[in-house]
This record gives sequence, C-alpha cells and structure tokens, in this order.
Amino acid sequence: MQGKLHDKLKQKPKGIMSNITPKEKIVLSLLAQGLSSKEIASRLFISVHTVESHRKNLRFKFDAKNSSELIMKASVAPFVNG
Repeated sequence: MQGKLHDKLKQKPKGIMSNITPKEKIVLSLLAQGLSSKEIASRLFISVHTVESHRKNLRFKFDAKNSSELIMKASVAPFVNG
C-alpha cells in the first residue's frame, strides 16, 4: 500500500502546466513559501477574494482537497522549483 502511494506521489500531473495561468503560478509559489491569502493579496495588489479564487482553481486543477495536498502535488511540477 505504501509503495503505491509513493509511486502516485512521484507522478507529475499530466498536462497541468498548460492549464495553469501565470497568476496562478505566482500564487502557488507564494503559498509554497507559507504566505497567507491576505499576505499574497497585499504583495500582488489584488483582493483576498481573488487569491481565494486562484487557490480554489489550483485545487481543482491539481485535484487537491486542501492547500497542503495542493503544495504536495505541485511540488513535483517543474515550475515550483524552477
């Protein structure tokens, strides 16, 4: 069971890069740095509601139940580290 989970986590989301907007990439990067929605909104000069919309869209695109799972799944995508 644990091996299957490890294999699944190593898989990169298919086609996800073409579906992520530039702003979503920035929001995801800031989330990965531990910033809150309020901090991200302030830094990007957008509303907290807009940040929450980006987060919701990212969770949908990565099929993640929450932000922790989003960061975990996104960490295998090349744009987070590169």
